Amino acid sequence: MRYTWRDNAESLFSARSSRPDFIYGDGPAAGHGMVIVEAHGSLAKDVTSTRIRGRTRDKLKKQVIPNLDSVHPQYGRAIHGYCVGFGSRPGSKGSFLCVADTSDPATQHRQLSSAGPGSESPSIPLVLATFRANFSLLSATRIMRWIEYILFGTDRPEDTSPVELQIVRYANIEFIILSDFPPFFYPYFPRIGVFAIMKQTCQIFLNYLTDRINGKREASTEFLEIPKSEIAGFSSTELRDTGYIRYRDGLAFLENPWKIELVRELVWHPHFGCRTG
Repeated sequence: MRYTWRDNAESLFSARSSRPDFIYGDGPAAGHGMVIVEAHGSLAKDVTSTRIRGRTRDKLKKQVIPNLDSVHPQYGRAIHGYCVGFGSRPGSKGSFLCVADTSDPATQHRQLSSAGPGSESPSIPLVLATFRANFSLLSATRIMRWIEYILFGTDRPEDTSPVELQIVRYANIEFIILSDFPPFFYPYFPRIGVFAIMKQTCQIFLNYLTDRINGKREASTEFLEIPKSEIAGFSSTELRDTGYIRYRDGLAFLENPWKIELVRELVWHPHFGCRTG
């Protein structure tokens, strides 16, 4: 759907019992407002494509459409919405997927295309919110605290020590992970996937974050140019070939940590930015 940068919808709809899950504000919606998205999943023996289709449209009507036209102070008005439904039967291969949006005649609502094309540049609060979520997946808590300080105006973190990260190579692509990820210290750690961020994307963002902490960039700056990645690994065949899933914002899930090759250390200091070891 060509959306990259996101925030949890709770930031706008926290007081409502029926609310969507996510806010997107770039791609076709950039410069016009935001898009709201509800995600619904079901794992049950009686799951069918018809049932998933019906639940998806029902969730759209109950949790998306009533919140259209809501206004976020930073992202603008909710001009369009989606509901993504997915389901699977335990022990079976494959799944059911359905996407409904507010341009569906069944929902009797306006189409996003009426807003016209928008800029692909994301708003800074949306980029900050996205990276806050991504660094949470990397367990980089101290970086998260600095993002929250800039994004929400929370108390300035007392810990100004550098954060140790690691540049790694996986499938001939360089990513950044937290340097104390367990498999590098525990030889018998179970085989699980690893969250990572594309190296260039991560460094650009961290250096920007340092500038904001040091007051070198104004909070009123509307846009921040960060490269977008091509999505990968979203089919079983592609995942088998690549061994990773990659999102447009640079976040990636590396399926097999034992294939990770250490390249060098990367240190991020809140006041001095990124330095490689």
